[in-house]
Order: sequence, then structure tokens, then C-alpha cells
Amino acid sequence: MTVPPPLRFARLRLRRRRHWNGRGVSVILGALLVFVMGVAIFGLVVTEGLPAWMGQNEDAYTQSAQAALNVLATTWETQILHGGPLVLSTSVPMSSAGVPILASPTVATLSFAPRSVGVFESLTVLEGATTLYQSNLTLGTVTLHAPNRYATPEIFRLQGGALLQLPGSGGGSIVTDPPISLFSNGSAWSLDATLMGIVGNSFSASGPSAAVLTSTLPQPASAFSRSNSSSGLSVVVAIGSFDACSWYHYLAGLPAGAGLAPDQYRLIPASAAQVGCRAPGAPPQMVLLELTHLGSVGITRATIDLALGAGGG
Repeated sequence: MTVPPPLRFARLRLRRRRHWNGRGVSVILGALLVFVMGVAIFGLVVTEGLPAWMGQNEDAYTQSAQAALNVLATTWETQILHGGPLVLSTSVPMSSAGVPILASPTVATLSFAPRSVGVFESLTVLEGATTLYQSNLTLGTVTLHAPNRYATPEIFRLQGGALLQLPGSGGGSIVTDPPISLFSNGSAWSLDATLMGIVGNSFSASGPSAAVLTSTLPQPASAFSRSNSSSGLSVVVAIGSFDACSWYHYLAGLPAGAGLAPDQYRLIPASAAQVGCRAPGAPPQMVLLELTHLGSVGITRATIDLALGAGGG
């Protein structure tokens, strides 16, 4: 007979509770706090710092683009008045600075339209009822559109030797006057004007690199001058433009700023209310200024051939 083995009592295993590790919890909470603070700071930078930073970058770009277009207009005037050099190149910046990682640069678009229906400049010189001189130019237009995302979007246009600035809300102004001057030599009023025609193939450029514009003077400028001791000369200046508002304010201010008496000039339309200053996309309008009782007139006329050179954006 088999005898069963004696019963063995199982050992009771007592599990000890581990003591709470406060140091580990502190490390985790500290890491979470640092993470939350980092997210908060990053969010503050994105919502507050980034717009301010990019706004400054775009404002700086707007100023540099305006300065470059001023140089371009001066380049044309230099070529015409000095008869050369025959070819000149001007670099126009095409983008603002960005913010590393957070925001890419704002890229502008530069375009050239050699002709548009209703866009022209005309100048006529009269002595009594006799026409002494007449010039009609189809105005080419260079447009730089800066679609600023954080600063005010801007549109600049070079037309007729003038630089126009057109805010995104419509309307506009001439920030650089065309080469037209009206002055008194003490005994009579004189008008000097340079008429610039811009021709070439239309183009459009956009990109982060600068656009290089090549300006060529294919033929020497022509000149006309006439004096009349009895101040019997008259000049009629007519501008047709999509930006007639800008031209209207300039032509209205030209004789008044020089000190010409109200009976010595006439502006058509008679008021700015008749010009589509706040109607973007409206058809071109004509603005006309008639000057009378002039003692002398000097006119220079030339054509610039414009092209997008190597290295354009």
C-alpha cells in the first residue's frame, strides 16, 4: 500500500508595495511643462511675431522695388537726353525676404504691355490757330504687382516716364513725375517735355530672382523748340490711361503748382468726380490739359525698346 506524501504548506509570498517615486513624476511633469510652454511660444511667434516680421520684409521690398523702378525711369531719360548709351540694363528685385522655416518669400510679378487700346500720350503745340508740332505715342506700360500677404498689396506702373502707385483698394497717385516741367523765366512761361514711347514684345516674369530689363535706344531722339515774344503759344497735352485718376491729379497740379493763373489753363474733365478713380477694371479714359500764354516750348521725343534680359525671374 502506497503512502501519500505529506502535505506541504505553500509559502505565502508577500508582495511589498513600491514606494511612490516623486522624482520620476517631477521629471515627467517638467517635460510636459516645457513642451506646453514651447507650443505656446511657437503659437505666439506664428500669430504675433510672424505677421510683424513678414510685414517688415514686405514693406522693405516695396521700397526697394519702387527705388528700382525709379532708376529704370531715370535710365530711360538719361538715354534719351544724352543720346546713349545705346543699351542699358536695370535689375528689378522680384521677392521679399522670408522667415526661415515659417514663411516663404512673397514673390512679385513683372509684366510689360507694349500697347493697349485707349492708352496713349499726345502733345500738340499751337501758335494761334496754326499747329506747329504734334506727337502721338502709344504708351507701353510696365507693371510690377507685389501681392503682399502681411503688408498692403501694391501695384507700380511705369507709363509715359511717370511711376504710378496703385493701392489694392483702387485709385492711385503718381509718385515720380513724368519729365514735364512748367516754369517762369521771369518774363514768360516755358514748357519743357520729354515724350517716351516704350515698344517691344510683351512679357511677364515671376520668381525669387531679380528680373533684368534691357533698355535699347534704337534711334536718336528728335527735338522741337519754339519761342514767341508775345507769349502766344499754346500746348495741349492729352493722356489716355486705365489709371486716368493718377494722371488727372498730376495734370491738375502741374499748372497750379507752378503758379499759372487759372485763366491760363483748362483741364478736361473739369473735376475728379468725372474720372473713374475708384473703378478698377474700368475702360481707359482721357485726361486733357490745355496751357495758354506760353512764351517758349521745348519737346524731346524718343522711343525705348524694352526686353527681359538674361537672368530675369
